Formats: sequence, structure tokens, C-alpha cells
Amino acid sequence: MGRRKTYNVAECSKYERQINPEEDMEYTYWCCFPRKKKKSANCNNVTSTSIWSETSKGKAKDQGTDKQVHHEDTQVTIDSLKRELEECKKDLIQCRQEKNELVLRLSELMGKQLQENNPQITNLNDPNRPQKLAEMLGDIYDNEWLDAFTGLQSQDEKLDEQSAVDILLNLLKVIYEETLDQVCKLSSHIQEWFVGNQQCPHTRILEFVVSISSCVIQHLQGEIEKVLSAKSKDSIISICTNYIQRCVEICFYMRIKSPEMYLQFDCAKNNIDKSSFKPYTKDGDILDYVVWPALFLFKEGPSMNRGVVQCK
Repeated sequence: MGRRKTYNVAECSKYERQINPEEDMEYTYWCCFPRKKKKSANCNNVTSTSIWSETSKGKAKDQGTDKQVHHEDTQVTIDSLKRELEECKKDLIQCRQEKNELVLRLSELMGKQLQENNPQITNLNDPNRPQKLAEMLGDIYDNEWLDAFTGLQSQDEKLDEQSAVDILLNLLKVIYEETLDQVCKLSSHIQEWFVGNQQCPHTRILEFVVSISSCVIQHLQGEIEKVLSAKSKDSIISICTNYIQRCVEICFYMRIKSPEMYLQFDCAKNNIDKSSFKPYTKDGDILDYVVWPALFLFKEGPSMNRGVVQCK
């Protein structure tokens, strides 16, 4: 076996000891082998390049997957926000409707509180408001009163003018007083029947009475006619039936006002108040008798209708 070229150990990557079998001697041969590190480096370069390429592709793929997942998450978030926005819009619309309803209820409540016990404020939706009742009272005097007055004088020729006027005036006075008693009784019954032990405002009870006014008026007409029959002749009641019924109706509506409208039957004998009463057939400053009462918005309140008096 020939001796190989020996290299410096520092120049070789590895060395190897070999034995010559013929000479049975041990020789040390410094054999230079190709640097495995270099070869491995070359392989590693190829391998690392391929690995980097595959890693880059994997990263790109992972990035693409991450972007897709991120896009899906973003879309889910957008859809959720859209649903929340729609719900907020619905809630806003509902809140606005509730606000408008509450404002309307508050306005109605304030209007009722303002009108309650305040006769200076007129509810134009009320067909029986004070102005209308004043017109109704004037219409009764011009029509039913005149018919009853004529009927009384026709029935009894000896009945003079003042006596006929007194009969009709007294009928109205009894009706006006009895209506107050009947309305008070009815209010007490309503308080007892429907409310019980709980205290209900008087105005609320009157509102209920107004809602059933047609039935109440029929009841009052029957009850008051019984009272009048006990105090007057049947012939007078039959002649004055229409007059009595109209007087019951208007007295009922005057009594359920809050405060009540007031009929003044009395008049000073001297120095007649011309702002509250007007002359009948004779004018003057001295009272002879009262023909028709004066109407006021409430007691000691503003005048609604002037009464009629006969002067001396």
C-alpha cells in the first residue's frame, strides 16, 4: 500500500489511523477527506432553500387563511352591528311614540286641572257649557214659559198676570232646589255603589253623571213631578208639563257644573240693579214683582243672562 500524501492536520477536517496488514506495523496516515461540512453545507443550502420556499408558501397560505378568517369575522361583526342599529331605530321610534302619547296625556291632564273649578275657562267641546245653558234658559223663557203662561190664563180667566207669573216662577224655584237635592243623593249613591270606602273626587263623580245624563234627566223629571204634584194642582202640572221638563233639564246641567251656575230669584225693591235685571212691561226703579230669575256663572260671579222684573 503506497504512502498517501500527508497534509497538515490543521488543513484537514479529519484524520484517520490505518494499519498495514503486510508489515504488521501501525502507521499513521493523515488523510485528507473532502470537508463534509462543505458538502453538507451545499446540501443544507439546497435543502434550506427548498424549506424556505415551502415555508414561505406555507406562511403565504397561512396569511391568506388568516385574512379570510379575519374578513369573515369582520363581516359577522358588521352584520351584528347592523342588527343592533335596526333594533335601536325601532326602539327610538317606539320611544318617540311613547313620548308623544305622554305629552298628549300630560297636556290633557293639565287642561283638566286648569279647567277644574275654573269657570273662567270654557271647554268649547262641551255642548252644555255655560254660554249654551244661558241661551237655553233664554229660549225657555221665550217659548215654554210663554206657552205655559198663555195656557194658565186660558184655563182660568180670573187668573191675573201676576198670579200666572208667580205660579211659573215658583215652579222653577222648586225645580232648582229639588234638582240640587236629587243630584246630591245620586252622587252619594254612586260613591257608595261604585267606589265604596275609597274617596273619589266630586268632579269625577259629576263626570260619570254627565255620561249618563239622559237617564238621569228622565229620572229627575219623574221625581220632581211627584214633588210638584204634592204642592200644586194637577191641572197646573198638566198645562206646564213641557215647561217643567225643560226647567228640570237646564237646572240639572247647571247643578253639575263645577262650580254650580246660580239663579237669582230675589231683587232689591229699591234701586233695581239694571245690569242684572231688565223691565217686563213697565220700567222704573221700584220693584213690583220678579218675572224671571237672573243667571250668573256662579254665585256672585259674572252675569250670563239678565232676569226680568215688573217695575212700578
